[in-house]
Order: sequence, then C-alpha cells, then structure tokens
Amino acid sequence: MIDVWDLSQYYYCPNKFYFYKVFGIETKTRSKMDFASEEHVKEKKRVKERKEIFGFKKDLVEKILFDVYLESKREQLKGRVDAVIILKDGNLIPIELKYSSFTNIQLNWRKQLIAYALLLAENYKKKVKQGVLYYTSQKRAEKIRFTDLDFDLLRKDIKKLHQILKKELKPAVLKSNKKCAYCELENICVE
Repeated sequence: MIDVWDLSQYYYCPNKFYFYKVFGIETKTRSKMDFASEEHVKEKKRVKERKEIFGFKKDLVEKILFDVYLESKREQLKGRVDAVIILKDGNLIPIELKYSSFTNIQLNWRKQLIAYALLLAENYKKKVKQGVLYYTSQKRAEKIRFTDLDFDLLRKDIKKLHQILKKELKPAVLKSNKKCAYCELENICVE
C-alpha cells in the first residue's frame, strides 16, 4: 500500500519517494518535523478555545477527530490525517495542519489532502467535497474544493508510484533548487 506521506514526498520531489521506498533509506527527523509534532498536540487544546474551528463556525461543527488512521485496500492507499471535522450537516472535512511560512498551496500538500478525502469517502461511504490546509502560525484556514478529476488523477498517481516500486524506476534527477538545500537527501541524491 502507498502511504499518503509517500505520495506527498513524491510531489515534493520524486527522488525522495524513490530513495525512501526503493532503497529503504531512513533519515533523522529534522527540527522542523519535531516542532510540527509538538504543535499537533498543542493544536488539539487550542481548537477548543476558538470561535472558528479550522475555518468553520463552531456552531456548524458536530465533532472533531484528531490523528485518524484510514486505509483502503481498493485504492491501495493508507494514511493518518491530522484532523477530521464532522459538520452537523454530515459533511466530512479532512484537515491538514501546516507549520510553514509558505502562503501559497504547495502541490504536495494539495495531493495529500485529496488523498485523505479519498480515504474518508471510502471509509465513511460519503462524498468528500472539500478539505482544509490550516496554517498554524498564521491561524489561517485555506479551504480547498475537490472535483471528480482530482480523485481520478490521484488514482493515476497511486498507480504510478506502484510502478516505480515494482520496476524500481528512478525518476529523472531534478536540477538543484531551493528544496534541495533543505532536503535531508541532498548528499546522496545528485548524481
């Protein structure tokens, strides 16, 4: 099964997925990752004090679930979503917490959110129409709507990742960019 984290890594940089999954390379967590884990715990407490919950008025929210594990044998996908809002009208909203100064929506984050929506839809037998990227430092919720095309493209992505694993296909080496300077695989990635 492909993990949603793997999918996100692939869209951050295809080589990260390749080195992690084909070679089984493990890396130490970075200070930013440790900080994010600590912030997840704090966010559970903060959400109770807010008038809005991840961009939704409190009176519209039935329940909030944190750290929800989901999997789908049919989609060959699994993952742990940061939070799920269940609205009083029955709609499910996946929430992905971000600890970044980036203000634009990164492709890997969008794909990650679509993947969680796909998993929620299958596990709860409900269509999931939107999700939220929540930027904790800015206390800003970015609502993202999903289309059928988003889900179709994600299914193709999952198949592509399975092919990379099965055939051990190495993606083309990307030219060095800003992401490379931060990447924990920088020293082994460039040929």
